[in-house]
Amino acid sequence: MPLSIGTASTDITPPPGLDIAGSLWATQSTGTRDPLSCRALVLDDGTTRAVLIAIDVIMLERPQVLRARELIAARTGIPGCNVMIACSHTHAGPATGHYAATRWPEAYMEALPRRIADAVVAALSQTMLSVAWGYTQGEERTLGHYRRIQLRNGRVRNSWLLTPDADVVGPAGDIDPAVPIIAFRAASGVQAIVANFACHATCSGDGRWSANYPGYFMAGVARRLGIPDSGVLYTAGAAANTNPVVTDPVEFGERLADVVPPLLANITWKESARLTVREQWLSLPARHMHAFPFADIAEAYAPRFSQLNFGKVVKYYADEYVKLIERGPVPVETALQVIALDVVALIAVGGELFVELGREIQRRSPFAKTVVVTLANDWIGYIPHRAAFDEGGYETIFGSQSRLAPEAGEMVVDAAVALLSDAAGTVR
Repeated sequence: MPLSIGTASTDITPPPGLDIAGSLWATQSTGTRDPLSCRALVLDDGTTRAVLIAIDVIMLERPQVLRARELIAARTGIPGCNVMIACSHTHAGPATGHYAATRWPEAYMEALPRRIADAVVAALSQTMLSVAWGYTQGEERTLGHYRRIQLRNGRVRNSWLLTPDADVVGPAGDIDPAVPIIAFRAASGVQAIVANFACHATCSGDGRWSANYPGYFMAGVARRLGIPDSGVLYTAGAAANTNPVVTDPVEFGERLADVVPPLLANITWKESARLTVREQWLSLPARHMHAFPFADIAEAYAPRFSQLNFGKVVKYYADEYVKLIERGPVPVETALQVIALDVVALIAVGGELFVELGREIQRRSPFAKTVVVTLANDWIGYIPHRAAFDEGGYETIFGSQSRLAPEAGEMVVDAAVALLSDAAGTVR
């Protein structure tokens, strides 16, 4: 079936003074370094419409996603389950998730679902372009590193928490260097790009709002291809255990953008496509805790932190512990989603997935090409592989960012493969 697309973006930059996300204690933004945006790509194969949204925030929890979907459905007729909302995970944006270190930006979060819907409405208000499309994949190995470092004693410490005298063996795993690209071309040339990369958006900030390297990447690709910024969408891969080597967000974004144009030279363009969309609710077990994890916190942080900052860290985890223990180990309810173009599938996972689990989903997927999109449609914290709970490290210390039972990662993989298999049954 012929495929048509529409793209648009809205500005979602907050005012200064709100808390910046991604730290264990609050820091307020002093202004804007570069704007935050919400970009929408509407896909239409003549029978089905689906939407991919790329948004410059660290995370969105399920209630805000459902509210945005509700508004989109009411204003466009596109079912909410056909909308994928993928967060870039910038650590220089507002604190859009509930955790003890930062204040909830109530007015901003009240308005954000409407701004997300505005982007979709704007994409549909233009003439939908008939396009050919294609898939290609490159790689970039020099920008990120595997951030879980194996020590001689068999334990793991995160790279930013290492001390000079640490008895290091080496990285405890390998990064995913892949840069998968889905491109859309009209008669006048390339109109839109969906790109994916697995690395935390934690390049150095300066206390101002910033989309971090994903923003500079999207702007760089748009400039190189001569298309509007709204036509380039970044999605985060399985990056839970990958951090930047290059800490300047401009350099990181520009170097990653360099990968894209050469890939388009050899792409095979298809004149039609069939859209397939699936979504499935998933219940995951919460971790049962019997004591405050002070030893884990001390092992990870005390060697590197000052007495004052270590105290702040302990306070954060204590606040989280009280909150979660009072609530009890209730199951974590989330959802997985697939949007597929013929034999190319995007699988959305609502948390920070370890790279090993992302690879396992791709290995077992029935689709010829599977792109794992994390921090999409929800935030349920880290989704580690089972071995990480014995190894230690930041990603497994109990709190809102790590509240799943050790078996949850395998359950996510199994459920993702099952959903992909269901979607693949409709692909011809």
